Amino acid sequence: MQTPMPDNSLPLSRRSVLKLGVAAGAVLTVSSLGAGLAGCSRREVAAAAGLRCLRDADVELFRALLPVMLAGSLADGAPLDGLLARIDDAALRLGAPARHELFKLFDLLHLRPTRWLTTGIAEPWREATPQQVTAFLQRWRDSRVGLLNAGYLALNKFCCITHYSQPEGWAQMGYPGPLAWAYESLNR
Repeated sequence: MQTPMPDNSLPLSRRSVLKLGVAAGAVLTVSSLGAGLAGCSRREVAAAAGLRCLRDADVELFRALLPVMLAGSLADGAPLDGLLARIDDAALRLGAPARHELFKLFDLLHLRPTRWLTTGIAEPWREATPQQVTAFLQRWRDSRVGLLNAGYLALNKFCCITHYSQPEGWAQMGYPGPLAWAYESLNR
């Protein structure tokens, strides 16, 4: 004989549905207004000095990421300006939709509340320690959330491809490089 299952459902009345709708609408209104005031709405920001696409906050982000992602490949204290210029060039060469998505990722990582919630790093990127950056990258790489994995892959590709696609990175991989005439013809 089967025992009857207890009824754990909430009583649903017209009044409770209306209250829920009004409360949800208020939350959405306040959050969108707050996001607009906090700077989450898309606005054009000038590129950092000497760059065409990356903004100052993006440069700060990559100055924190590059030494961690390229650990063992970069000399300690190596200047990052050449890598930043190549990352800027790579971002500029993306199609407009892909570049828009990339900058949405950057914006998420720049805004303090979303940076703290998604990376665990509350302070600005220039103050983040290599250990904090490493922990954030490992968390995104190993996450069960596909969007975090995709964010990690995008950041990883930008850092690694810009380094290992240049002669400075070839020796570290044991790659002798392309034929000189082919390299020169493609990089004029």
